[in-house]
Amino acid sequence: MTDKKRNNSLIRMADEAIRATGTLFENGRMTIDPAYNGQIAAFGVMIAMTGLKPAFCLYFQDKETTKVSRKKIIKVLARIISDDPDFSGRYSDEKELYRSVVTASGAQESKLKKEILDCLTALKQVVRTYLNE
Repeated sequence: MTDKKRNNSLIRMADEAIRATGTLFENGRMTIDPAYNGQIAAFGVMIAMTGLKPAFCLYFQDKETTKVSRKKIIKVLARIISDDPDFSGRYSDEKELYRSVVTASGAQESKLKKEILDCLTALKQVVRTYLNE
């Protein structure tokens, strides 16, 4: 699949994941806190700079004093990745995705990192359409 077609497909899956989980929506409304936009963008940058495992560990802990839950981002990511027919991973929830990330190595880790970064890019684009500003 070409990059443009793949990105469009991931955007559709990201929108479906946000709607299906309802995780990022504010109080049952179809709006998302703008803080998620920054946290999602920062997650991709953190993965690129520090590596997949350290970034994932930090976001999975969710013990920081951030305005929004970083763990919810991982929950939505798990759903997007599981829905992606171009990727072989299936994750029932954020815990299963987290376990896969921390145990991955070599080519498996590289493939998972690329998938996560691609999904984060799509998620960032979709989140911006729901921002409550």
